[in-house]
Amino acid sequence: MHWYTKVIRNLGLLGLVLALACSGQSPLEQAKSLQSQRQYEQSLAPLRRALDANPDDPQANRLFGETLLRLNRPALAVWPLRRAYELMGNDREVGISLGYALHAAYSLSLIHI
Repeated sequence: MHWYTKVIRNLGLLGLVLALACSGQSPLEQAKSLQSQRQYEQSLAPLRRALDANPDDPQANRLFGETLLRLNRPALAVWPLRRAYELMGNDREVGISLGYALHAAYSLSLIHI
């Protein structure tokens, strides 16, 4: 891929993020919109804003953790998934994601020993 193709693609993504930011959507809605377009990395910023505004939002914690898992960052996914699990009353699906994150983080730590 040529350098100018990357620049054009990144400008397009920046435009999308700016459009979403100006659309009046909540940060959580912005993140879901980006994820529906498979823009997982870009969805982290609005998720962080949502969690800065309300650290006890179970949906934001869950989506943040599951996004980090999708981006192959299981060690970083553990905390928000654990928080979502606590806030959602030990939700089964969140518990499964949390277990996967713990297992993946542990497995990756063994590789680096």
